[in-house]
Amino acid sequence: MSGLDSIDLDLSKMVCRPQEQWSFDVLRNRTKDVLREAARPSDRGRARRLLDRIARFEDVQRQSLGRGNRIAADRRRFRPIKFHRVQQQKAPIERPGPEVDHGSPHTGVTSDEDSRFDGVGRLIPRQKRLANDPHYLLVDKNGETKYFVTPAPGINLRSYRDRLIGITGSRVEDRALGKPHITAHRVKLLSQQTTQQR
Repeated sequence: MSGLDSIDLDLSKMVCRPQEQWSFDVLRNRTKDVLREAARPSDRGRARRLLDRIARFEDVQRQSLGRGNRIAADRRRFRPIKFHRVQQQKAPIERPGPEVDHGSPHTGVTSDEDSRFDGVGRLIPRQKRLANDPHYLLVDKNGETKYFVTPAPGINLRSYRDRLIGITGSRVEDRALGKPHITAHRVKLLSQQTTQQR
């Protein structure tokens, strides 16, 4: 695994932890070292993109923790005022369902051959894993594991369990796991059909 692949994998594992545990100083310094020593323009470009991703995650952490601190301070400052009045029943909010793709109009294929995604398959949760291990597996139609999957911050994969999906994100080869590891940034449902759990 190259130095950039190793940094990318460590970054994916870092953002799977609670935001209070995020610390990017070591990853940023490693990336700067690679950028300074890289001979190929492609490696320098990839290192700059990694630095941009680290900066975005730091902004997410800063905004999230800052908002939580402000809410806690407001709660300490103000006491709730109780009003005795009849609560009006709110009309239910209609939420759009998951985006569904029924395949290419030219080929009719919703299979592993779809090159629009970094990974395609049926999403199933891992039954046994350690704290920092990937949360899910992406398997093919024969049930063989193709990818390990971890959701990026703000991505919830629970509604896609046992469904055929396409994932766009950051994919690295993880020799320790023996399969590619995808950090999911975007998910598209490829079929409405849900596989029955056994």
